[in-house]
Amino acid sequence: MTGVEQTRGNLLFEELSDLSTLYRTKENLHRLEILLIDYFACTASEAKKSRVSPSLLYDDGVIGKSAWLALRASEGDRDDIDWTVGTHPGSVVWSTVFSVCLHHEKARENFVEAVLVGYRTSASVARFLGVGHRSKWHVTGTTGAFAAASAASVALGYPSAVHQKALRLTGANIGASALAPRQRDGAAGFNRSAATILGTTAAMAAADGTVAVENLWDGPFGILEMYSASDFPTEARLTVDGVTTTSLRLFPATGFAQSAVLAAAVLARRNTAELESLHVHVAEGAITWLDGTRGGFWWDVKAMVAAAWSSKDPTSLTPNAELLDRIVIIPASLPMGAASVEVVTSSGREIETITTPPGADFDDPREVDWMNTKWRALVGGQLSEVQDISKALIAGSNSAELWDRVKRLIDH
Repeated sequence: MTGVEQTRGNLLFEELSDLSTLYRTKENLHRLEILLIDYFACTASEAKKSRVSPSLLYDDGVIGKSAWLALRASEGDRDDIDWTVGTHPGSVVWSTVFSVCLHHEKARENFVEAVLVGYRTSASVARFLGVGHRSKWHVTGTTGAFAAASAASVALGYPSAVHQKALRLTGANIGASALAPRQRDGAAGFNRSAATILGTTAAMAAADGTVAVENLWDGPFGILEMYSASDFPTEARLTVDGVTTTSLRLFPATGFAQSAVLAAAVLARRNTAELESLHVHVAEGAITWLDGTRGGFWWDVKAMVAAAWSSKDPTSLTPNAELLDRIVIIPASLPMGAASVEVVTSSGREIETITTPPGADFDDPREVDWMNTKWRALVGGQLSEVQDISKALIAGSNSAELWDRVKRLIDH
């Protein structure tokens, strides 16, 4: 690694701490509102199921509560996803900002800016570290820590210099094993939780004057080499907003199977003849995640496709073992999350290919229906309350009454 990357790494931190360049358009705030509804639905659903009450984490101040919220937000494995960099930013960013704001009323004035900065940091750092990093580390945990540091710094009103120091403190301490998501049993949730702990602590420690590593990027002990960074962006501007690239996971299945489930359901609705075979092509890198050897039904793409074919509805997936011997999973040169399904019935052959996983178009009527189906399944009659609170928060309201409603919604 050379001094060029060191300079660009420092420039990245400078850009991330510059609030004047935040992408705050009407369209982006609309997306943010949808992402917040989804976060509330995922979190509130799991919060009500919390097995431990009272919870030491929940009651342990800003850091403990952010960690608890991140665990709940990701526990159902339905939190949002940025397919462009392979992260789940929302469970970290929203959890950090809500915890800070619940404990510090002044921070509520910075709510929207803090969330925007968090999403921007998650996507920008993941993009900067590149594919090499993502292939060896759990990128949600590593870049999520930076996102939490940014989000907490802005929520707490810290100046740019403190924000950048918080990022350097974070960078000297990141670590999220890729073993956790590969276990496919929820272990990755604590990586998200740990990201909020590190990032929030770094922000407050930076404000306390804690000394941070200055030469963070280069050399044998720098981030770039230790964390397998590669494919550095060449654009003059190093930040991306992160909100426009974040999608929802709409169906009750692992994110890697969303396109396969949808393709199977679409084909099933168009074909009424007797099924002979389904050939399901998914990205080569996803095959080992979807082979059904771990994680049960949720991680078994063959079982998921059988369920979607049976129900003809990607939001309703019930196992159907009778179809499994007619389904073949095939590795293909497809983007991660994409799928191509070929069906053969007694009346012929047809292929449905989905290169972009569903959940990205927040204005598509079909996707809006799927969103509402997901949210109603998670929070039932609370959905109207969730939508009202989300709309008010993104509009900039910070009344005590509104924040009491937030606390009741996510309280365990």
